[in-house]
Amino acid sequence: MTQAARTVLEDCRGALEDFNRDLQGEKWRRHWILCVTLLRAVGSVLEKVDGKADPKLKAIIDHAWKSLKKEKSPHIFLDFIEEDRNLAVKVYQMRAGQGVIIDLKALGGEPDPSPPKVTTIHTMTDGPYKGKDQHDLVQSAIDWWQDYLDKIDASYQAASSLSQPSSS
Repeated sequence: MTQAARTVLEDCRGALEDFNRDLQGEKWRRHWILCVTLLRAVGSVLEKVDGKADPKLKAIIDHAWKSLKKEKSPHIFLDFIEEDRNLAVKVYQMRAGQGVIIDLKALGGEPDPSPPKVTTIHTMTDGPYKGKDQHDLVQSAIDWWQDYLDKIDASYQAASSLSQPSSS
């Protein structure tokens, strides 16, 4: 089964929780790198750890991987998980950005004694997901991996039940 890959996927969920919307500067950058690196690590661990544990599982993983590469979809894997990890790890570039929105209440009106509301924003700044919220994109990638691993486990269970003799 895909136990080791699922451990990494749980760490992805934890990293997303820690990647709160108030992060800025270097802390934001480190958390972003952590998220995209862990997302890609799910597939590496699936192949190199789970796949090596069982030849039947390895065949199913290899088939799923070849199908994924052949179909060039879904885009969440190729255009985000793979590409953004490669950009971050290999050339330390990010297609993600951060900024703030400052609500300057009372422009031209009565002065407001309360401090202006500052909202930190994290959006993709380039690539096919430009303008998309980074947290939503990471969550979509986590959901995609969950479905991918579920399908591999289901295929493995089906293959295992076919290869076992019936006890009649």
